[in-house]
Amino acid sequence: MLFLLFFTGTLFAQSEKQDFPFQSGEWLKYRLHYGMVTAGYATLQVKDGDDDNIVALGDGWTIGMFKWFFNVDDHYESHFNKYSLFPDKFIRDVSEGGYTINREVSFDRINNTVTVEDKKEDERADSLFVASPSIGDMLSSYYYARAVDYDTLKAGDKIDFDVFMDYEIFGFSLYFLGRETIDTEFGKIKCLKFAPLVQSGRVFKEDEGVLMWISDDDNKILIRVESALRVGTIKVSLAGFKGLKHSFKVTHQ
Repeated sequence: MLFLLFFTGTLFAQSEKQDFPFQSGEWLKYRLHYGMVTAGYATLQVKDGDDDNIVALGDGWTIGMFKWFFNVDDHYESHFNKYSLFPDKFIRDVSEGGYTINREVSFDRINNTVTVEDKKEDERADSLFVASPSIGDMLSSYYYARAVDYDTLKAGDKIDFDVFMDYEIFGFSLYFLGRETIDTEFGKIKCLKFAPLVQSGRVFKEDEGVLMWISDDDNKILIRVESALRVGTIKVSLAGFKGLKHSFKVTHQ
């Protein structure tokens, strides 16, 4: 679920809009929970980078008893162009239940290649991959998706896209289910509702019941993710925010 939070997806063809719905200083916090029990938190923040780049930082961690039996301490960092929103560099430094990954990914937009440098000595070193010029990483994709004009979407539309993760290019589809107002700890929020599906059958399958809600306002921030299980539903919910570019539309009726 923390992975899905950081990977909302390179959802659409490149937006022509330059007035993006986020700005430097934006900070979002999410709670991973099962019912009232909180398993962990995640944050997303934006800051100015060097030259023509924006830097996005994503961190996730478990708390309490979950930290003792499956400790998560994840850090993601994406440097992407402030005009195209496509990444130049992506860092993934994570520790999950004793399994660690420390990789730096470089995107060559001229030659349409991706190079992976593994920082761990027991893993393979530099690896080169051929990719499309519009491919994104796990974190930049979230901000890229928010810059798209959603007004033309109709319920039932399916969107296909690619993202580079680890040593693979993943094909995903996203189904637009329509608009829905949901209850949150901040009040009622109008949202766009989606169902993600990985085409290769990995990560999320069609019958796993994963749903996503994105605010249907000028901010287009992720509000909630739900994954239905046999014993209940695991959720990722917006828990805090600051530095938003636009006013956050919430009603209490």
